[in-house]
Amino acid sequence: MTLRVSPLPTLLLALLCAAPAPAVAASPAPSGFTDRVIVQWRSAPTDAGPSIAATQARMQALTSRNGRGLARGWNIGGNLSVLQLTQPQRGNELAATLAALRADPEVALAAADGRVRAHAYTPNDPLFLPEQWYLQGTQVSAIRAHEAWDITRGGSSPATSPVIVAVIDSGVRFDHPDLAGKLLAGWDFVSTADVGNDGDGWDADPSDPGDFLTAEDLANPPFAGSDCGEGENSDQPVLSSWHGTKVAGLI
Repeated sequence: MTLRVSPLPTLLLALLCAAPAPAVAASPAPSGFTDRVIVQWRSAPTDAGPSIAATQARMQALTSRNGRGLARGWNIGGNLSVLQLTQPQRGNELAATLAALRADPEVALAAADGRVRAHAYTPNDPLFLPEQWYLQGTQVSAIRAHEAWDITRGGSSPATSPVIVAVIDSGVRFDHPDLAGKLLAGWDFVSTADVGNDGDGWDADPSDPGDFLTAEDLANPPFAGSDCGEGENSDQPVLSSWHGTKVAGLI
């Protein structure tokens, strides 16, 4: 069974820092460029004088060590500073500058100071907030899907989605309202009819007939004595898990 969904991008780490305005306003960088980087020094300045002077001295020493063009810098608190480049950079040039800064023995972290925007998308599913914790960021094991949705939410059908995801599971309910119109044809690879619960082996129908077990199922082969049932003695009927539909819906 295959379906199309949007990809989950790499989770992004951004530093939002409010820096004091420099004495002379910097020229706006072209779209996609930045002329400022945020640096975390390995130790806070020990200079008793103004933080601007201490940062400027560190920046000049940093420039002389790695040869990168730094015009000026100012402290934004503790051991964090903003350094302004002599020219706006992007792409490979900016990546090389950040790599050189990170390699410096005095620098613990260097990141481009770029614009970010707040995550504005909230799904209209009424179950999202009260129940779908696994899509949020409140639990360690949750996937923080809202961060991906702010970049892309895929398409509304296989024709408009950029990615195909193959799900190998118990099958799927094609009539589920969250999945209707979003699935491609799949395949049933369960060779044992009793296990597949559909009366046959491999076929072109990946729909999930359910993995329920009745009392009669548990009393006869291949499930008799298999400990597949519910209850203390594993002999009580089992409701369907619809596991493949749950997984497909999560994706």
